[in-house]
Amino acid sequence: MMGALGSGLIVGFEFWPRVERPNIALGVGETQFGGYIKLSTDGHIVVIVPQVEFGQAATTILPQIVADELVADWRSIGVEIAPVSAFYASTTFAASMGWQTMFGAPLALQITDEGAMLAGYAQPLRDAAAYLRIALVKAAARLWGVAPESCTTLEGFVHSGAKRTRFADLVGAIVLANPWDQTTAPPQRSDQESHLLGRSLPRLDAPAKIDGSANYAADIRLPDMVFACVRSAPFGSGDVAGFDGAAARRIPGAVDIFPLAEGLVCIGRTSWVAGQMANAAAPRFHAALPLPDSKSLQSRLDSALKSAGTTIINNGDNAGIKGNPGALDARYHVDLLLQPPLETGVATAHYIKGQLELWAASPAPDMALNAVARATGVSHDNIILHSVFGGGGFEQKLDPLVMTVAAQAALRLKRPVHVFRSRGEENSQSLNAGGAVSRMTGQALPDGRIIGWQAHIAAPPGAEVLRARITDNRAPR
Repeated sequence: MMGALGSGLIVGFEFWPRVERPNIALGVGETQFGGYIKLSTDGHIVVIVPQVEFGQAATTILPQIVADELVADWRSIGVEIAPVSAFYASTTFAASMGWQTMFGAPLALQITDEGAMLAGYAQPLRDAAAYLRIALVKAAARLWGVAPESCTTLEGFVHSGAKRTRFADLVGAIVLANPWDQTTAPPQRSDQESHLLGRSLPRLDAPAKIDGSANYAADIRLPDMVFACVRSAPFGSGDVAGFDGAAARRIPGAVDIFPLAEGLVCIGRTSWVAGQMANAAAPRFHAALPLPDSKSLQSRLDSALKSAGTTIINNGDNAGIKGNPGALDARYHVDLLLQPPLETGVATAHYIKGQLELWAASPAPDMALNAVARATGVSHDNIILHSVFGGGGFEQKLDPLVMTVAAQAALRLKRPVHVFRSRGEENSQSLNAGGAVSRMTGQALPDGRIIGWQAHIAAPPGAEVLRARITDNRAPR
């Protein structure tokens, strides 16, 4: 629960094309109502948020919708990150990227994306809260022998005249066997009745972040844990060709060193030792692909700019602008841009008695766990992911490499392994943003009015690269 934030429990499974009920863990005194809300006999209300908290306030914004519809006391609201389940998948993000279908059905993803968060989850959360509010009102009405229309909810209580009772006291009285018609949208409170929306409320993740009790991926510490760093070919361009293992093992505190498809893994008793081992090993890599450089990238962009391309918007007839007296013509270039999150790639894994546990912050957890299952051979039913705070997002967090390395190392050593990426390693593996060239042609009247404008833009296929990373965990280079 967040408020005194704890990590949600996420159980991985093969995502496509199954449809599952939410597999929510229940604490003492908690009762689940649908896939988004839990009520407890001690009065707290837990909202299940299908987004990982990377600092974008998902764990406050989405619970605020539920609390408003329920007319709950904000002080009673807690949060858990949703488990990996088709129940929490949304087609909104895929649609916003222009992705239509996969496996013959609309492409649905359980993915953390700030831009698609409200579009994908505001309505389901509000519906869930409305269903529960109606159930609470009906339960109280039966208890008091009054008409449900005479009952209202306010600050965590159901009221009818002088009578009132806490939500928590009605948990056992709610009829769970379809007390309402869920084939139609539940009646919701009007915007004029808004209780919390539009108000600035205390963030639920703030106290834990302020007092240091919040667990980020980099904070995980387990008994008998060792630390690993991984050195990979630049931009993932090849596998390990050779390394000086003897030099690495001479570093005091060295535990193990071995190559994987993801790169050279160096394990030490501390993170500093692991880093020193990687430096001493001086790994070499096969060049499966030519390394990109600024000159080759610029050449490809220039060639693309000269091609016919695809017309996105065509309004009016601007064909005659180029070459007209007074027409302006300019070329613009945007360099590649690193997107380094504050927290580099980090994951912890522990394998015990046939079960693999992972601690990480993944914006696409279902696809990350698929990658772990493929790399280890461990079935999805035996993989557990504890979702923790992420120290910043960006697309690099979609890379499952640290999770797959941690999982394979944990299986090899039979002890907890904490894998981290150095800042240099993170940058060398990053798929940079930007990298575009454009040619702008326009003509304006003396009074400043624009009478024609053409824009030709050449850029890498960012949406397709992102789709490949999410759906296959492989990106075209």
